[in-house]
Amino acid sequence: MKNRIIAVKNKIADLIKGGFLYILVGNTLTKMLTFISSIIIVRLVSKEEFAYLSYSDNLYLYVIAISGFGMSSAILKYCGPQYKKEEDKAYFNFAIKGGFLVEFILSALIVLYVRIANIPFPEAKGLVSMMILYPAMNYVVATFQSYARAWFDNKVYAWIGFLQSAIALAAGIVFVKCIGIYGMVFARYICMCIC
Repeated sequence: MKNRIIAVKNKIADLIKGGFLYILVGNTLTKMLTFISSIIIVRLVSKEEFAYLSYSDNLYLYVIAISGFGMSSAILKYCGPQYKKEEDKAYFNFAIKGGFLVEFILSALIVLYVRIANIPFPEAKGLVSMMILYPAMNYVVATFQSYARAWFDNKVYAWIGFLQSAIALAAGIVFVKCIGIYGMVFARYICMCIC
């Protein structure tokens, strides 16, 4: 029994050293800030405007789910300290460029679809058009996070997620108050550029 307790303590110590707490706390804070943001933003805009933003988000969630055909996740497998720097850099650059291109092309198809099709919320066309770079930029941030994790820099991984949510919340409130629901799109772009 004593050996098991010692083994569990050692395992917990290894997890803490490996950055498990950074990931746990960072992801928890990120989810909390995202939840708080949705509560605040819905109170600052009309129901119709929030519906347009939600509709636009839902269209782009399909593109974001594709995640550059998994290239950002492949970073976890093919990058890190165990590989040569030239290989590591080549995989990272390929993932950034290839995934960005995939996300942008799919986003352009969404914008084209919204422009020519009869959609349930025609008023959302402007938001959908403004958000054309959102999946590609989101992909770039996710790729940098994957790269940080591949190099076992879990602190940087957690900070990127936390900063993205915190800046989106703060900038979202400011921009939504100034220019309405379109301010949320600007806030997202700003937070992704900073991250």
